[in-house]
Amino acid sequence: MFINAVTDKVILSSMPSQYPTCVGSTYGRAGEGILLGASFSFLTCMLLSGRIKEGLGKDDSEEDEDDEEEGEDEEEGEDELLKDEEDQSDDNQCMQAQEGVEEEEAEKEDDDGGDEEDEEEEAGDNESSASEDVAEDEDRRVAGRSEQSESDENSDHAQNGAPRKRGSRAKVVNTFDMHVRKEMTDKEAAGCLEQSSLKFKLSVSAEGIPGSAKWVTNQTDMPKTEEVLERLSVKSQLQSHWREMHKENAKHGDFESAQQCQLFSLCHSYRDIFHSRKPCPQGRTGSADEARMLTDVYLLHALNHIQRTRDRVLKNSAKLKQASESAGPANRHGPRKKLQADTSKILPEETMRDQGFTRPKVLFLLPYRSSALRLVERLLQIVPPSQKATIENKARFFKEFGAEDDDEEEVVDHGASKKNLKPAANGGQTEEKDVDLDTKLILGGARPSDHAYLFGGNNDDIFKLGIKLTRTSGPVAVWHSALMEETESDRERDMDFLSSIEIVVVDDADVIYMQNWGHAGTVFEHLNKIPTKQHGADFMRVREWYLNGWAAHYRQTVILSSFCNAEMNALFHRTCTNWEGKVKLKCEFDGVLSRVIPQIQQIFERVDCQSIADAENMRFEAFTKQVFPRIKESLQGGILVFMRSYFDFVRLRNFLKSQSASFCLLGEYTKRSDISRSRSWFYDGSRQIMLYTERAHFYNRFKIRGIRELVFYSLPEFSHYYAEIMNLLEGKDNPTCTVLFTKFDTLQLERVVGTARSRRMLSSQNRTFMFC
Repeated sequence: MFINAVTDKVILSSMPSQYPTCVGSTYGRAGEGILLGASFSFLTCMLLSGRIKEGLGKDDSEEDEDDEEEGEDEEEGEDELLKDEEDQSDDNQCMQAQEGVEEEEAEKEDDDGGDEEDEEEEAGDNESSASEDVAEDEDRRVAGRSEQSESDENSDHAQNGAPRKRGSRAKVVNTFDMHVRKEMTDKEAAGCLEQSSLKFKLSVSAEGIPGSAKWVTNQTDMPKTEEVLERLSVKSQLQSHWREMHKENAKHGDFESAQQCQLFSLCHSYRDIFHSRKPCPQGRTGSADEARMLTDVYLLHALNHIQRTRDRVLKNSAKLKQASESAGPANRHGPRKKLQADTSKILPEETMRDQGFTRPKVLFLLPYRSSALRLVERLLQIVPPSQKATIENKARFFKEFGAEDDDEEEVVDHGASKKNLKPAANGGQTEEKDVDLDTKLILGGARPSDHAYLFGGNNDDIFKLGIKLTRTSGPVAVWHSALMEETESDRERDMDFLSSIEIVVVDDADVIYMQNWGHAGTVFEHLNKIPTKQHGADFMRVREWYLNGWAAHYRQTVILSSFCNAEMNALFHRTCTNWEGKVKLKCEFDGVLSRVIPQIQQIFERVDCQSIADAENMRFEAFTKQVFPRIKESLQGGILVFMRSYFDFVRLRNFLKSQSASFCLLGEYTKRSDISRSRSWFYDGSRQIMLYTERAHFYNRFKIRGIRELVFYSLPEFSHYYAEIMNLLEGKDNPTCTVLFTKFDTLQLERVVGTARSRRMLSSQNRTFMFC
């Protein structure tokens, strides 16, 4: 998602082709922005671009027209800022000098620009807006980190004592300025690369998350949780509109829940965040609302980041224009030394640097068009009304990103009556336990609620989208361009649009993992690289840490997932080198064994191995020497072998072929006709063994009939899949389930059996454990 710093351009992206593609990506002259993206294959950029005519592309002349229009908006903003500064010049005399008269004047004018930008945004209610800005700047001057207090936007109106709308005077921490104005040394930059070796020692309780969940950090302090947006330096328009949206449900200050409040405070600290307990709708009431609250958090944070970036660019541009005009015609057209000298008095060199190489500033990675649709709908709700006066191409967007007609997709009615559900084929044992809604749906032949939520809309993973919010009339325009088939030129595609990303949000990382996690890693490899072309950037205003190649150390990464695994941990620890540090969620689990309905002997066998390199070989050896001889001699058949990796699927398939075993296949790449044939063979006993992968279950959620014995070659990532498949057992004569695990399956094991049990099972001298 690109959001231009001058014209608020937003660009969302998705990731399904094998190589990165960005059709119609826009590089600004001096602007900055946000990039949103999704990730199935590698990178499919959604471009939501403003003022784009009908059609899937535009030529160079149209791009030039857009640049001219953006230039007009920028000039209008500069003129307005200059006018506001003249009106407020009398009030600027109250600032006391700290490091000399020249530094005082530079800091004073620097602070007034952001405040007057707030007054400009509050057109139509100037008096109330001015009082808000005065109060906001007063708090911003009082608070902040002492060693970086000179970087805060301290208002010159701090002495006026303007009244606040909410409560008494509160300390406002402007972490945006403290983050982007950090002056890093070579030693500190090298230390950022060594963060993976730092231990997560400090912890605080995670509010609103089930179990004994804790937020842990590798820093010496934890951000304080604030319930009032005024204390978090959120723009006044965003504050007022947010309160209007949540006035009925706000229970924790300005937030709906304790979890939402705490997460926004963490985002506001600009630390890297890994939230591994995102709720997904699994028949649990309110889980969709909880997920929406998390989406609101990072959307508000992204919009606030973009608006503050835009204000800084506009303010500095206005001051540079004033310096140019004061230099006179002779100086403007003559040598630049005199002009630069005059400019340096108004804007010090470090203050002038307020941009990156390109405009995209935020990247959201999303799995499907339906995910993008939900996000854009929510984004339009959070954006203040003054910035969405007109919306262009809205109907076209909802048409192309809306739900697809799918006759094969079964719609799940969450309010269905119990008597409409079919009884389970296990002798009516479902009546003996308190069965949740998803279990009833599965046993009744319907797909569960989380599958309907994820795949119920448009699940096309090839899309590009961009959004542009202008300053004048605030139109939001939509433009989509479908991905073309991969060609050789895709390998050499320009990736400079990722060079200036400052915030990355990977939402639904668990779904992206089921698609192809390798492509997410490829996107991160291309982030914050020095661009190969200039793209119209003014290098006199490019931040120093961009020029030094340290942009990755200033990038904030937020990962949201319903589970944590080794691959996600590796991405978080190896590619996230933010100088602010990291925060991640550490949870304890109760397990899902209580969701298993039939009375089944569940035998867990630990496979001992010394290293992760030997784990898969030792697991394969245990299967071939201990499990397979027993199931090969079985006369009843109906043996389902489940594995989470496609590589294990291929390895077992080749082994069963070599043993001339009677088996059938059900994987993610199995053809539709072969799927029907395999299920029929397995049900009528023509094939004794079926190989079944987690990704096949993720995409289809088959109700496989004829299962009499289960073998979990490896545990699933989604723990509820374990209970779902166990509940499909139809054997009546003491059915059994065998599970193979190693010490490197700790994360998967604790989600299935519980954290306390998993610790005992991994440390015990016994290698076999049974649950009934």
